[in-house]
Amino acid sequence: MQATVDTACGGFTLTASPRGITRVSFGADQPIAPASELLRRACAQLQEYAAGTRQTFTVALDLPAHTAFRRHLYAALSAIDYGETISYGHLAARAGHPKAVRAAGTALKLNPLPIFLPCHRVLRGDGSIGGYAGGLELKRQLLRLEGVEIQAGRGHDVRRS
Repeated sequence: MQATVDTACGGFTLTASPRGITRVSFGADQPIAPASELLRRACAQLQEYAAGTRQTFTVALDLPAHTAFRRHLYAALSAIDYGETISYGHLAARAGHPKAVRAAGTALKLNPLPIFLPCHRVLRGDGSIGGYAGGLELKRQLLRLEGVEIQAGRGHDVRRS
């Protein structure tokens, strides 16, 4: 099952199983109406988040089976609060794998549920923005929405509003 949703942060395509949301993709090529209550709620919550009226998500997520490392990493990622940022190294340490910084970056690049699993809240160790599958401007926009300002091209530049 799929649905598309337009938000203040752009369009997204959501995919779901009967157990929960399985994938969030950036962009929405053609409108697809939610065919289930789960997708309807997920689309509404994503719109509320992008409008600045929601800080947490309550829809069920259905992550595919991953390696133990990725399960630990995604669990640590889901515990990062709205408006909080963390470095790739600190995230790897929270997941119980302090030396796996590059592997953490790779796992975040492959995150099937961006925004719901907030990989946009992870920055480089020097405080600069790092990467984002949805593009750096979207990452900045999501962080600004949460009260975090990143200055382009500079390290140690995280500012809280």
